[in-house]
Amino acid sequence: MTADGLLERVPYRDQGARTRHEYLPTDKALALYPVLAALMEWGERHVPGVVPVRLHDRRSGEPLVAALVAAGTPSCPPALVEVRPVQCWPKSNSRNLFDYHSGPLRNAIHEKTGT
Repeated sequence: MTADGLLERVPYRDQGARTRHEYLPTDKALALYPVLAALMEWGERHVPGVVPVRLHDRRSGEPLVAALVAAGTPSCPPALVEVRPVQCWPKSNSRNLFDYHSGPLRNAIHEKTGT
């Protein structure tokens, strides 16, 4: 994926630890986000046994859908997407799409998306 320009290999080091590398999504990868959201929706409808999740705007709490819209229509940047399981979990168990990633990844996403 790095050779295809989807991920950038970036070194980081926690205090007292050895240097490691993190793979950060490039603008090219982030441009695929609407495609992945559409595939998630398709899988929920057409693949038996898929555990559905819903994407929500972290600002408004409104559900998000993959759709064709008029040019210039504002979209929700990936850093503001919240993933919620459909099972009856309380909202406190919902996660930001990037909560599972380390600080450098989260910071890179915020820098690239302006959020």
